[in-house]
Amino acid sequence: MSTEKTHKSKTQGLASAIKRAYRELNLSIFLPYMVLSIIGLIMVFSASAYRAISEGNDVTYYVIRQLIFMVLGLGVTLLIYRLRVTVFRSQAFKKLALVVISLALVFVLIWGEEINGAKGWIDLYVISIQPIEFAKPVLVLLLADYFSRYQEDFAKNTGWKGFFRMVGRHPIVPAAILLWLGIAVSLPDIGGFGLLLVIASLMVLGSGIPSKLVKALTGIAIGAYALLVLGVRLANHLGWTSSNYRIQRLLSFVNPFPEAQGIGHQLVNSYYALKGGGFFGRGLGNSVQKLGYLPEAHNDFIMAIVGEELGLLGLVFILGLYFYLTIYLYYRAQKARTVYIQMLLIGIASYFLIQAVINLGGVSGLLPITGITFPFISYGGSSVLTTAIMVGLALSASRADRFGHPKRRQSK
Repeated sequence: MSTEKTHKSKTQGLASAIKRAYRELNLSIFLPYMVLSIIGLIMVFSASAYRAISEGNDVTYYVIRQLIFMVLGLGVTLLIYRLRVTVFRSQAFKKLALVVISLALVFVLIWGEEINGAKGWIDLYVISIQPIEFAKPVLVLLLADYFSRYQEDFAKNTGWKGFFRMVGRHPIVPAAILLWLGIAVSLPDIGGFGLLLVIASLMVLGSGIPSKLVKALTGIAIGAYALLVLGVRLANHLGWTSSNYRIQRLLSFVNPFPEAQGIGHQLVNSYYALKGGGFFGRGLGNSVQKLGYLPEAHNDFIMAIVGEELGLLGLVFILGLYFYLTIYLYYRAQKARTVYIQMLLIGIASYFLIQAVINLGGVSGLLPITGITFPFISYGGSSVLTTAIMVGLALSASRADRFGHPKRRQSK
C-alpha cells in the first residue's frame, strides 16, 4: 500500500512538473524555433539530394545527419531551458567555458582540419565540429555577466579613458575575447571574426555606456564597412589577387561576373537562383541551381535555393517568422527585470540578427561571402547545436524573468 502511494505521488509530481514546464514555456520563442527547424529540414533534403547522389551516398545522407543534430539540439534546448539561468553565472561555469573554448580555438589554429581554405574544424572522425560556433553563446554569456556586474562602474567612468580604465580593472573576459578574435582572423575565419565582433559591439552598445561612445562605435563600424568595400574595389581595379580561398571570396563579391567561371561562380549562380524563383518559385524540389551549379547549396547558400524553389513568397514567410523571433527577443530584453537577463537576451537577439544579415548579404552580393550559415535553415551540426543552445538560453532567461526560478518560488 505504501509502495503504491509512493509511486502515485511520484507520478503526480512528474505530471505536475511537466505541466508547469509547459505553462512556463515561452511559445513566442519555442514555436518559431520548431517551425523554422522543420522548414530547414525540408529544404536541406531538397538542396542536398543531388549532391548526396553525386557523391555516391544515399539521397537522404545529409538530411538524416541534419535530423540527428536537430533531435540532439532539441534535447539541448529543453535541458538548458530547465536549468536556472544563474547556473551560467557561477565562477566554475565561467572559468570552464572560457578555458575550453580558448584551448579548442588554439588547437584548431595549430592542428585544425582545413576546409575551403580555413583551419576551423576539429575532425572527430564521425563528424567535424567548429569551436568558433560554440564561442558565440559563451561570448554572450560572459559579456552578459560582465556588463551586469560592472554596469554601475562603467556608467560612472564616462568617456573613452573611463571605458578602457574599467576594462583594465577587469581584463580577463575582454582579453579572452580578443584572443578568440585574433585566432579567428588567423585561421582565417572572417565570418566568425565579424560575427563575434559585432555581437560583442552590440552588447557593449546595449550595456548602458555613455551615448558619445555609442555614436563613436557606430561610426567606427560604418567606417570599417566602407573601407572594406573601397579596399575590395581598389584591389579588383588594380588586378590584385590572392591564392587564399577566403580572400578570393572576399574579392569576388563586388563584381563576380568577370570571374563567373572561377571564384565568382558561387555568387553568380546565387543570382540566377533568386532570379529564377520569381514571385512564386519553381516549386519544392525543382531547383536548377542545386544540380551542381551552386556550390554549398545546402549550406551557406541555402536561402538562394529557398528563393528559387519557394519564390519571394517563401522567402518573405521564412524571414518574417525569423525576424519576428529576433524582434521579440529584443522586446523581451527591453522589458527584462534584471540587467543580466536584459544583456543575455540582447546578445542572443544580436546573434540571430547578425548571423542572418551576414548570410543574406553574402547570398545577395551586398556583403562578402564568409561562409556564415543561416540559423535553423542551413545544414551543419555545429550551427544547429549553437542555435539550439541560443534558443535554450532565451527560453531559460524568459522563464526566469517572467516566473522567477523554481527554487525561489518554493521557498516563498
